[in-house]
Amino acid sequence: MASKMYWQIQLSLLQFGITVWDSTTNLRKALIIQKRIIRVMLGLRQRISCKEKLKKLQILRVPSLYVLEMIMFFIKNPDKYQTNISIHSKDTRQRNQLHLHTVRLSPV
Repeated sequence: MASKMYWQIQLSLLQFGITVWDSTTNLRKALIIQKRIIRVMLGLRQRISCKEKLKKLQILRVPSLYVLEMIMFFIKNPDKYQTNISIHSKDTRQRNQLHLHTVRLSPV
């Protein structure tokens, strides 16, 4: 019953916002909230780890859910990303890999 409640309420909220939050602070807050919800659902004390309980319930932790959502976003939207071959015409081993834009943050 607890697992069903989690899947219906918490997971849908996490999946909705996780791609937008995209900052360590927000993901950390979401992880804390996730742990709090699991503890309330299972009647656990505050100092007891939730990691094994999440595995038993087959629930992904927030960091793993974030990685999954980013992969799914990429798979659904490949046109939003460039490959190296679209930047230059050189026939290199990395031609089909994603082109990573580099940014220099300090003056030369």
